[in-house]
Amino acid sequence: MNIRISNVPEEVTRQDILVLLQKYEEEAALRIVVDRYSLKSLIIVFATIQNEAKALQAIEEMNGMSVKGEIIEVRRAVNEVNV
Repeated sequence: MNIRISNVPEEVTRQDILVLLQKYEEEAALRIVVDRYSLKSLIIVFATIQNEAKALQAIEEMNGMSVKGEIIEVRRAVNEVNV
């Protein structure tokens, strides 16, 4: 299942995201999208978690989590994303 993680602070690294996701997927596939045109730099991450139950658990547990001072939003990705 693909999940979308938004409102990720720009100082968060790929490794930081992998550490957050390792409880749900040992080797999560990631695609990181950076909006360079907004006044506030946002990072959106699309991740693939193979086990649907684990993906749903990640959404439930991570949505609303504080990461480096920002509250992240984690949802099921609406469209299938190639990560």
